[in-house]
Amino acid sequence: MSNIFCNNIRHKKRFIKCISEKDKKCYLFVGKNPYIRGIINKIKKNYGNNEDYFKDVHGGMIEKLYDYLYGPETDDIDEKIQFIIDEMNLESENLEFINEQMNEDDTNEMILNKMVRYCYSNEDVLPEHMYVCFYDNNLKKVIPLGYYLFR
Repeated sequence: MSNIFCNNIRHKKRFIKCISEKDKKCYLFVGKNPYIRGIINKIKKNYGNNEDYFKDVHGGMIEKLYDYLYGPETDDIDEKIQFIIDEMNLESENLEFINEQMNEDDTNEMILNKMVRYCYSNEDVLPEHMYVCFYDNNLKKVIPLGYYLFR
């Protein structure tokens, strides 16, 4: 198993969704990029208040976030909004925004440590006791990232 999370392949996903099998909570790693931070903060606030996700988010901001997420070529603003909703998993009832980013050059150990730090901070979970996998869109299959319980 490779030690690098993305094997030096540039991934188009700027946000990483980690979904717990235990409680189905979605942890959305959005990073701290100043280019989109204001947009994310507005969407996060609206989500938390059960309001329209894009309240006070004007068209230019939607374009900026859409471009940041590498959305498919379209001029239809409704398609762009739906793409953002899907990428951010905004229709989930159990979503938590994490201001940390999974980087292309993060090792498997770094990814597991970030997940423990941000997704399981209230529990006694160690990276060594986690089973983590991800879906590879190119290979069209689930790939284990790490399971180190029996090292």
